[in-house]
Amino acid sequence: MEVNQDLIQHVAKLAKLSFTDEEIEKITGKFENIIHMVDQLEEVDTTDTPIMTWGIDLENVLREDEPVPGPGADVLLKNAQTPRDGFIGVPTVIDESEDNA
Repeated sequence: MEVNQDLIQHVAKLAKLSFTDEEIEKITGKFENIIHMVDQLEEVDTTDTPIMTWGIDLENVLREDEPVPGPGADVLLKNAQTPRDGFIGVPTVIDESEDNA
C-alpha cells in the first residue's frame, strides 16, 4: 500500500482532523513505518498456530443461578429515611397541582 500525503489528508478529513503541511509530512513517514510493520506480520507463517480468542484459558467461575429468599419488607424499610405505608417515601419531583400549571 502506497502511503502519500493525499492519503494522509483523506484519512485526516474522515477523522475531522486538520494538520499543517509539516505535520502531514511527519505523519506520512509514521504511516509508512506502521504499514511496513503490518506487512512483516503478514509474512509470519501461522498455519500450525491454533486460533486464540484470549491470551489465557478462561473458565466460568460463576455459581448456579438459584432463587434465594430476600429479607422481608420490614428489614428493608428499616433503612429508609421516610417509610410511608410500607413504601419508601421520596421528595416530590414533579408537582402536578393546578397552582403550578
